[in-house]
Amino acid sequence: QPTAKRQRRIDEIYAGISEDDETKFLERLILEF
Repeated sequence: QPTAKRQRRIDEIYAGISEDDETKFLERLILEF
């Protein structure tokens, strides 16, 4: 269950990506969490 802080971080990462960056986004999720 995500904490508010983690959810906010997810939102920040997601806000910074485009469709071309989906793979990088997933890699960052794996690395950061």
